[in-house]
Amino acid sequence: MPGPKIVDTLPTFLQYWQDARHHPLEVQVDLWLAHYAPQWPVLADKQQQAYAEDGLDWRTVLKDRVFPFLPERVPLMEQARHRLLACIPAVYGKARDVVGLDFDVVFVILAIGWGGWATQYQGERACLLGLDTIVELGWTEKETMSGLVAHELGHLLQLEWRARRDLPSGEGPFWDMYQEGFAQRCEHLILGDDTWHMAAAQPTWLPWCQNHQSWLASEFLKTAARGDPVYNFFGSWAEFNICGYHDCGRFLGHEMLRRWEKDTEFRDMALLTPAQVDDRLRQALEEMASSPPEAASP
Repeated sequence: MPGPKIVDTLPTFLQYWQDARHHPLEVQVDLWLAHYAPQWPVLADKQQQAYAEDGLDWRTVLKDRVFPFLPERVPLMEQARHRLLACIPAVYGKARDVVGLDFDVVFVILAIGWGGWATQYQGERACLLGLDTIVELGWTEKETMSGLVAHELGHLLQLEWRARRDLPSGEGPFWDMYQEGFAQRCEHLILGDDTWHMAAAQPTWLPWCQNHQSWLASEFLKTAARGDPVYNFFGSWAEFNICGYHDCGRFLGHEMLRRWEKDTEFRDMALLTPAQVDDRLRQALEEMASSPPEAASP
C-alpha cells in the first residue's frame, strides 16, 4: 500500500528568511509574497482567496498576526516540521486501517498557514498544515501533531464519502459543529484514545468543558438563535474563546456524535442531510442544556 504524498514548502521559506529577517516588517511581508507566489502559485492563490471570503486581506493578516512573531517561532517551526514528517505516515496508515480511509491524500507542509485545513490541492484531497500556527497554538509535540493530522483526515473522509453519494453540504452553526464533531471523533478512533489535540496548551480545557457542557450547549443554542457567528466556539485566534477557552464547539460536536453512535453506524453519521443535521443537533443540544449536574455557569 503506497504511503502518503508530502509536499514540503518550508525550504522555500527558509531560503527567503535568511535575508528577509534583516529587513523592516512591511518589507518582509512584501518580499515573502513576491517570493512565495511564483514558486507555489496554487497555494498562494488558495490562501489569498480563503481570507478574502472571510472579508480579510491576507497581507494585513501576515503583517499584524504572523510576521511580528516569526523571529522567535522559526526555530520551533523547523522542529515541528521534522516531527510532522515522522508522524504523517504513521497516522495515515492508522486511518486506512481503523476508519477505512481508501483514497490518496496529499499533505502540504506550509511555513505560514492555518494549523490544519482539509481541502484539495492540484485535484487531490489534501491536508494543509501551517507550521507558524502549529507553533502559535502550542501543538508542537508528536502526540499533539498526530491528533491534528488525524483530525484533518477525519474532515477529508467525510468530504470524500459525501462526494461519492453526491450529497450537498450545509452551512450555519449546526453544520459547523457537525463537521468538527465528526473530525474530532475520527481523531479519537484513529489514534485509539481521547487525544483532544486542541487541549495541548490549555491543561484545564477538557475538565472545564466537561463540567460546563450544559452551559456551553445553552450558550451555543442562544448564539445560533440570535444569528450571530460562532467564531468563539471554533476560531483559533486569541480573541475567539469562551471564558478564555478555545475550540469548545469541537468538544460539543464530539459529544453529540458519540451519543449518536449508540444507534447510528459510523459511516452513516458522515452522510446526514443538512436538514437532519440541524434537527438532530438542535435536539441533542437542548437535551444537553437541560441535563444536570455540572458546575455553575461562569
